[in-house]
Amino acid sequence: MPAIFGLTCANIILLSLSQYPNPPSFTPIPKLRPRLYADAHGLLKAKYDSFGSSTQQPNCPFSVDDVGYIIEEVFRGRSVVEPFHTSRLCLVQWRSGNGGPTWGNVVCLTRAEGKEHEKRVVDGEEEVETVYGVEAVRRVEEVWREEREMRGVRWGEMYDVK
Repeated sequence: MPAIFGLTCANIILLSLSQYPNPPSFTPIPKLRPRLYADAHGLLKAKYDSFGSSTQQPNCPFSVDDVGYIIEEVFRGRSVVEPFHTSRLCLVQWRSGNGGPTWGNVVCLTRAEGKEHEKRVVDGEEEVETVYGVEAVRRVEEVWREEREMRGVRWGEMYDVK
C-alpha cells in the first residue's frame, strides 16, 4: 500500500513539472447510472423532438452517452443549484431563446428544479441571473469553460477551444 501512495505522489509531481493540465480537485469515478441517463435523455427527447421527425435528423441534439457524459463528467453528477442534489437529475436548457438545448447551453438540475426553471426562465420572461444569482451563473460558465479546455486537451485541434 505505501508503494501505491509513493507512485501516486510521483505521478502528481511529474504532471506538475511537465505543466500538464490536470483538474484542480480530485474527481471521483463516475457512478455509471444508465437508467438515470436514459430517463434524462427521454425527458429531453420528449420535450424537443416533434412528432414525425426523422430518426436521421432528430431535434434532440444529445445521445444517451452524451447525456451521461454531461451529467457525470461536466457537472460531476450534481445539480448546479444549492444544495447540489445527486438524485433525480435531468438536463434543462440554461438560457431561453437559443432554439433548444445545445452543447454549452444545458445544465444539470433535479426534476423539480428543472420544472421550475423551465417555467420561470425558458418559457417565462426572467433571466437566469435574477433567478439564481450571479454566483450560480458564474459556476455554470466556469464548468463549461473547463469542459471546453479539457476537450481541447483530449482531442486537440479537432475541436475549436474558445
